[in-house]
Amino acid sequence: MASRGLTVTDSQDFPDIEIKWSAKVTLGESARNQMDKKKRDRERECILYGICALLNSGGGVFTLDIANSYNYRREGRGLDIEQHLLDLVGSPFEDMIECIPQGDKVHIYVRSWHCGSNRSRLCSIDTGLRERAGSTVNHVSPRDVSEFLSKRKDRANRNRDGYEPRTSNDIIKNCAEKFYMKDSVEKGKCLEFGESTNVELKEFRGQIFTDKFQGEVSSSENLIKRLKEVVPKMISAFANTDGGFLFNGINDKSKEVTGCGSGIDAGELLIKVKDVCKKAKAIHTSDCNKDASWSPECRLIKVTAQESSEADAYVVAIKIPVFCCAVFEKDPNSLHIEGGTVCRLGATVWMKKMQLSDPDADLSKRFLNVLSLRDAPPQCKSVYSIEMLTHLQEKLFPVPTNNIEVMPDAFKNKPLSNAILIANSSKSPGICIFSPSWAVDIDLPKNKDVIREALIISTGSYPTLCCVVKTDGPDLWKYATNTAFHLKQKLVNVGGYTGKLCVIPQLVNSQNWTVLNHPSLYPNSYRLNQEKDVKALLRSLVIVVMSFTSPLSDEIGCEFLNLLTEEQFKILQTYGAIKNNFIHGVPGSGKTLIAMVLIRRIKNLYCCEEKNILYLCENFGLRSFMREQNICQCETRVKFLDKHTDFSAVKHIIVDEAQNFRVEEGESNWYEKALKLRGADGMFWVFLDYYQKCHDFPDGLPPLSNQHQVILCKVVRNSANVLKAMQCQMHRIMKGPQSEVTQHLKNINSERALHHSFQGSCTTKEVAPDKVVKCVTKILERLLDKGHTAGDIAVLFSTQEQLTEEKDKLTTQFPLFRSVEKISQKVMVDSVCRFSGLERNIVILVNPSESVHPRLKHLKPNLLISAYSIARIELYVVKSKESVWLCRCPTMFLS
Repeated sequence: MASRGLTVTDSQDFPDIEIKWSAKVTLGESARNQMDKKKRDRERECILYGICALLNSGGGVFTLDIANSYNYRREGRGLDIEQHLLDLVGSPFEDMIECIPQGDKVHIYVRSWHCGSNRSRLCSIDTGLRERAGSTVNHVSPRDVSEFLSKRKDRANRNRDGYEPRTSNDIIKNCAEKFYMKDSVEKGKCLEFGESTNVELKEFRGQIFTDKFQGEVSSSENLIKRLKEVVPKMISAFANTDGGFLFNGINDKSKEVTGCGSGIDAGELLIKVKDVCKKAKAIHTSDCNKDASWSPECRLIKVTAQESSEADAYVVAIKIPVFCCAVFEKDPNSLHIEGGTVCRLGATVWMKKMQLSDPDADLSKRFLNVLSLRDAPPQCKSVYSIEMLTHLQEKLFPVPTNNIEVMPDAFKNKPLSNAILIANSSKSPGICIFSPSWAVDIDLPKNKDVIREALIISTGSYPTLCCVVKTDGPDLWKYATNTAFHLKQKLVNVGGYTGKLCVIPQLVNSQNWTVLNHPSLYPNSYRLNQEKDVKALLRSLVIVVMSFTSPLSDEIGCEFLNLLTEEQFKILQTYGAIKNNFIHGVPGSGKTLIAMVLIRRIKNLYCCEEKNILYLCENFGLRSFMREQNICQCETRVKFLDKHTDFSAVKHIIVDEAQNFRVEEGESNWYEKALKLRGADGMFWVFLDYYQKCHDFPDGLPPLSNQHQVILCKVVRNSANVLKAMQCQMHRIMKGPQSEVTQHLKNINSERALHHSFQGSCTTKEVAPDKVVKCVTKILERLLDKGHTAGDIAVLFSTQEQLTEEKDKLTTQFPLFRSVEKISQKVMVDSVCRFSGLERNIVILVNPSESVHPRLKHLKPNLLISAYSIARIELYVVKSKESVWLCRCPTMFLS
């Protein structure tokens, strides 16, 4: 819902989110004191709305037109505005909000909200939550809401099978319970109980009266209006405390029954009261497992005159049960910007966002949590990395102490870099980072008229984005401003930067190195004043350019980000402009991941559509996985060679698991067809690993000596003990028949290294042939009992025939199975061959060595490596005692 005339504009003055208000605002203490109260409150509310929306959306600028003649230095903003800003963001609010007048306008510069210093996840003007304290109803303030939600989580955890209310004020509560059950009560009767934590008495009346001009008029609408104002508050307060009763039609001082709704139809009144009760919203916390519905109960108690059974009026009685989690009287007054509109967050969405936290602790055993939601802006996701963030920043974007580092080295002491640094009066320490396109680096399309872009981050200066252009013009200014805007947004909302931030765009004419810029309107506090600010911003930049959505997000049920390793990132940066590349990676080095990131970069670098990029692989499972990413065309080699399939739109080709491609008798060479298909300026990258080659057909690839090789030698995907299992097989391959490929693998192996310290496990089980399925089900039961989810696990058989034979037995005992074709959170059951190239946290392999034809015994190590590499953390090898040959490397098995 759009809010109070606030609009998000395409700013001509700021590379930032800018909000404007359609009306004018009166500023200054004296002028505001003389205003009509309703108008003053409405203006203040709109100012708070705009600031709150920017705080929750990464920061920005709120521009207001001033209605009065106003001197900021002499008159200030207005005490009422300052007091509410203090309530909104705490003291000193100038840390978050800075006002700069400019002519007849005032610009309010708003920094991003972040939840450090005991703040909640979101900025809120009002939470919409109430609590009961004695006989008083209190707001749950935005400052206290984190503690409130924490208590609700504790209550839900303590009482998963039902909440036991507190026993305080039992006498009053019991009396109220008995009164609630009455069918009638005599008018004028005094109750034996009063208000308490569990009881509230009200006296709103409604009756039929006669107006001398209009005749008979009903005031029932006035009664309902008053109930609408009070009942949701009371429901929220009682439900969030200890439950209770609201009685309307009783004087709270004398406790005398007076009744309400005289002359109103009882059925109509009860329906309206129930509708009012529905205004309150009950929302469960994320940890609560209760499905039972919750709602207040409503009754009308007849109020009768003495010696009469006819109802003269009613007591509206509402019984509010305690709720396990949180009940809102209305949606919270918390805003953000969504789809270019200032929107108010509904209670359900607000509750979900407020409870966001880092994923489960198991991730912390395998990764470093380099950006935690505990300290991040509201839009951020958790970020996990194998390498320390500070280490990555120092390696990729080092900051010298006495000068500005220009990188890459090819741009040092060149006319272009010198002109840019001089024009910006850049001071050390700092860094100037050139890129073919910073737009592409942050997932935006490249502009063909921009030759190169440089990002300058140095002390005493605003961060600046310089776009080197063929000619300047309004379209290029728009491009530079848009790129600077999105870079700033990503530094905050992805990278987690919490300081005051802007990115200033500039154009640099490539003909004469003239630097063109617009004067910055940002205050000096937006400059990076210290070296620690420069390094903090560069750490956020590392996250922005190296992050990707983790493939583990779906399994964990919470979206979070991983970072590329230094090796993976440098390959994309160093070789990204080379058209033909052969990426040789050891098992577990993340080849498919790099292929995915590369495809996204190609789309932006060449401004292409999905149909212009073709991803090729050998097996169906990997193709299905890549299709789910929705980033390009994805096909298998067999489909690619089909004469009836149209690939005429393809300009770029990425090949994965190429070592298992083959050229069969009567087929054309897939590699030659791909080369002819690829456009003149197209990319053609081939990812392969000869350790995992599982056939001896011709593969169609050029000889190693004719390949432009790039090596990935850091194992990042598999645990240490899974890698040990693979190492046994690697040594077998290198000791086998010698060839160009064998020597190549030896060279790679000499540089191979495990890039983390997570141990994992690897276990082997030998059982009788008729006990294999029983052994697998026992392993599954134990894993699920430990808390692993079905989606963590894959059970892989050696051949399709064995899979067909044994699958029915497994699915009879375990309904949590699925095949590679179906997408759901169930245990994957498939063959090793069809699952090649994919991965799971836990893999159970059944007789893996049987999947090789007897004449291909020399390829058994390759097949086992391919099978073992599927396991990220835990590997179980189940083999029947009849199954021959499995490596018994002493370090391979953990019991």
